Amino acid sequence: MRKILFLLLLITTAGINKTQAVVRTSTSNGNWNTPTTWSPNGIPNETDDIIIRGGHQPNINSTAISCRTLTIQSGGSLNINSGKKLTVHHTDGLVIQGELKIDGGDITILSPGTQFTIDINGTVIWNPQTNTSNGATLFKNCIEDLKPTSTLIIKKWYDLRTGPGEVISGSFGNLTIQNISAGWRMNNCFEAHPIFGTLTISSSYIILDTTGTIHQTSIGAIQLTNPTALLDIYRGDRNIGFSLNTNSISINGGELNHQSSP
Repeated sequence: MRKILFLLLLITTAGINKTQAVVRTSTSNGNWNTPTTWSPNGIPNETDDIIIRGGHQPNINSTAISCRTLTIQSGGSLNINSGKKLTVHHTDGLVIQGELKIDGGDITILSPGTQFTIDINGTVIWNPQTNTSNGATLFKNCIEDLKPTSTLIIKKWYDLRTGPGEVISGSFGNLTIQNISAGWRMNNCFEAHPIFGTLTISSSYIILDTTGTIHQTSIGAIQLTNPTALLDIYRGDRNIGFSLNTNSISINGGELNHQSSP
């Protein structure tokens, strides 16, 4: 009898302690912390699965916001701007079908192994306030699924000796690099993590390889958009044989070098 009562107590306690996730869907462009911005009414917290519908861009009116997961539907948008921070608590993570801008603010992914999808028409802009390794959990703690026609725009990177393909687990769709002029070494990362879309370089200096390991790299298309866009395929003293396969190259005042000296 005591064993039965004990088991009933455990079941009851587990039921009380279990927190059910609430799916909150945007209803307008209102403030994030206004209950009527969401259906059902309420201010999102770390137990809520957030869906931002097409045509909606909730305004983040608090320095720190949280959610369990985040989905931005096609035509929807979320801008994490200066002084603002979003924390995602669950490994189901993020699905971006619209646009996510980390534009002067920060995003924290709490758990390693979190899912991060940029869908076929999705765009993510990476321009964080905290440009450090610890501030890059969106990439370092996630398992990425970047669809072949997705777009990732990088305006800052915490270590110009580490290529994004050394951190991002999968391949790339469209990759745009802007305003990184100091010489970003990719360490041949796009050979194992190919770019299926277009590599667009604007006001940036990109070096695909300095290690001498480049052999056969594929990039869907290459665009150098302005006179300060520079791409070195290989930078080093050794004479090595390699090929870069691409469908098209567009140079609008920039410079592409097959091999350059250090």
